[in-house]
Amino acid sequence: MLEILSVADKHRIPIISDEVYHGLSYDPERPFISMGVLSDNVPVICTGALSKIFCVPGWRCGWTIVYNTHNYFDKVIDNLGKHSMI
Repeated sequence: MLEILSVADKHRIPIISDEVYHGLSYDPERPFISMGVLSDNVPVICTGALSKIFCVPGWRCGWTIVYNTHNYFDKVIDNLGKHSMI
């Protein structure tokens, strides 16, 4: 993950991280780590959902967390808010 973030930082590429399995790990020595908390420079959008974490298949309840590093995603956040009101 750190190598991916290094390349993204070098080329100024934002990351979209699918984290619907947030918190699930079968190996205690390799816990789940969100991509959003690993970098202070790379802007990251993380998506999550209830269906996997709480074993409720079919539920369509999810969220988006925007790590808005250096205000890179200001317009994205504004448009996400507008989209959620549709």
